[in-house]
Amino acid sequence: MTKRRLNSTLGALAHPRRRAVVSCLTREYLPIPVPSFATYLALSLFPDAETDDFEEFRTELEHSLRHVHLPKLAEAGIVTYDPDLGDGVVDEGPEFETAVDFLDC
Repeated sequence: MTKRRLNSTLGALAHPRRRAVVSCLTREYLPIPVPSFATYLALSLFPDAETDDFEEFRTELEHSLRHVHLPKLAEAGIVTYDPDLGDGVVDEGPEFETAVDFLDC
């Protein structure tokens, strides 16, 4: 791995929400539509929420995934993210396993 690739991967993983995305994607069938993934991720991050609180959190989470976190992870090659396909689809990128290895360290 080149130094530039390493910096890109580590930079993408610097935010806790992006680390949570990679961690949850390792447990989920891929590819997955963004709304389904946002629900799954919200359940893993906020398992004891009341219904109203959960829906508010899930909506905020989906928005941040679409506009911040998935594009950043896609730029680093950790995921592929196609916002124009249906509701948006997330899949493993070429650097996905490298990112998972960093999370395991």
